[in-house]
Amino acid sequence: MSRPDGTKLFAINAGTAALADFGVFSDIGYFDGMAHEVRVPSYLIMHPKGNMIWEAGNGTDQDFGFMQLKANPIAPQLEKIDLTPKDINFLAFSHLHIDHIGEASTFKDSTWIMNTIEWNTMKDDLGEKALVADYVNANKIEIQGDHDVFGDGTVQILFTPGHTQGHQSLLLRLENAGNVILCGDAFHQRETRTARLVPSFNTSRADTLASMDRLEGIVKYQNARLVIQHDKRDFAELPKFPAYLD
Repeated sequence: MSRPDGTKLFAINAGTAALADFGVFSDIGYFDGMAHEVRVPSYLIMHPKGNMIWEAGNGTDQDFGFMQLKANPIAPQLEKIDLTPKDINFLAFSHLHIDHIGEASTFKDSTWIMNTIEWNTMKDDLGEKALVADYVNANKIEIQGDHDVFGDGTVQILFTPGHTQGHQSLLLRLENAGNVILCGDAFHQRETRTARLVPSFNTSRADTLASMDRLEGIVKYQNARLVIQHDKRDFAELPKFPAYLD
């Protein structure tokens, strides 16, 4: 599989989400009564054929009672590497929950890569629809299932439903770092992965477990590194922006 020189992965701290009770993230009681704070990341992928943002962070500080979002806007951080939102060719999300789409409008001029199942089944529990309203008039690529972003196998969106009906993960093939998976919310914490924990609010328990199995298969047979996006420990092990994996 080709790995073109120049492909880079930047991990951007786009905020945090704090919950007084993390119990809903396991339907067997694993996290019941535990307070927990998770990382809310965004990722910049620089490829010889263009730049892509994967996940759009919190956007703004918000307090929903059961969850508090703290934002760390993406656009000012891009300035550190002399990029503006106009330099982002593609925008894609693992799914359309509020902590993944908060700054979507910042990249309204990018081409949005959208899973049609995710779009058609999007919830609006916390005001999500307003955050992605620009999609209606945006340049767009509508996908179903897996998608090869640049046509060379190096940046692949993987269909991993279960958390939501159209949930996706991202597989990168980097020249030096090898294969890296950004798992979206297929796993929320390292404990989720080791104990195969399914959040009670996921759309399908069976699909969640099947997607976990798919990702673990890629880890095993393609020697991939799996990054659990919301886990602060996994985020801390990535190069600190503006450093990167390549």
